[in-house]
Amino acid sequence: MEVILESPDNSTKSTVKYYRYQPADADRIGTLSIDKIWVSNPLSFNDPVDTVKPIENGIRRSPFDLETLKQAVKILFSGKRKNYFDTYFNDRCLDLIEYWSNSDGDDLAIYEVISAIEDHYKTLGIICLAPKFDSQIMWSHYASQHQGFAIEYSYDFLSFDPEKNFTREDVSYTNAEPYMCISEFLLTPHLAYKRLLATKHTEWSYEKEVRLVHKSKSNQFVELPQGLKLSALIAGPKMSLDHKKLLYQKAMNLNIDIKFVQNNGYTIFANRLEIF
Repeated sequence: MEVILESPDNSTKSTVKYYRYQPADADRIGTLSIDKIWVSNPLSFNDPVDTVKPIENGIRRSPFDLETLKQAVKILFSGKRKNYFDTYFNDRCLDLIEYWSNSDGDDLAIYEVISAIEDHYKTLGIICLAPKFDSQIMWSHYASQHQGFAIEYSYDFLSFDPEKNFTREDVSYTNAEPYMCISEFLLTPHLAYKRLLATKHTEWSYEKEVRLVHKSKSNQFVELPQGLKLSALIAGPKMSLDHKKLLYQKAMNLNIDIKFVQNNGYTIFANRLEIF
């Protein structure tokens, strides 16, 4: 019996499906693992301004005087509270922030802080996921014009722990020119973190992207985050027979489901794939 699988509605469930589109590449198939996942460096993304937003020093335009701001930062980053900021800064950033907040009129120190933060954020790893497998544009852009495949993951909101190595961010889309002030990172780092790493132009809004951000590693395989599980592989409608065989065998080895997509006019369906 043929089973037609529709793209899931992820809006009201604690466990949802996410998809990662992949090009037609035998090596991509061969390196798939049940407990590892590749985290990408965002500098390699196809949007040239994705995560590359200059951080400005607009502190003197703030309604607060400089010394008051330094005192606030000193309190926020002191003692046990400092551990909370490990999600958003590395040790070099934290050391420079501490130095600046204790400095006396050292304007150059804030530019060292800015430089350290920009360098740090360039090293973070990102996993880009989509909520649907049936996007014609995504298959075209990210899966070698429908010749590649998609990886299906089951994501459990309740099991995911943002205190571990990963955070989860829903991408926001905007037409506004990117502008970020260093004061955002000092006073509301959780919001600045999202704005820098998960904001794109509205032209990319069709993706409805979700990102998992690794706090310290990129361009390598890492352990799957808690709450994310590899659940199926999906062959594109134009995938070659040789790649279908590789994908089918990989799914059998990993003991997960294998599907292929078909176009019915402008509608995409996923059926179970059988290779005899």
